[in-house]
Amino acid sequence: MMKQAKKTGIQIFVALLFGLLNSAGINFFLRPASIYGSGVTGFAQLLSSVFGTTIFGLSSIAVGSFLINVPLIILAWRN
Repeated sequence: MMKQAKKTGIQIFVALLFGLLNSAGINFFLRPASIYGSGVTGFAQLLSSVFGTTIFGLSSIAVGSFLINVPLIILAWRN
């Protein structure tokens, strides 16, 4: 039982670390250089450059990425 809890804790930590490094890469490298990423992130960047607004004080890239990922997560969860 403890082994499973430790494994889950490590997986959560790795996911949070990935999110932090991904957001740092977008904000420090891709966004200032006007380079678009691929996949959901690139699509969110494209929408951000077209509409160019912030939502609730957050970057529209972050909100767009979240809103695009929610339906994908729901679809993946069902399968």
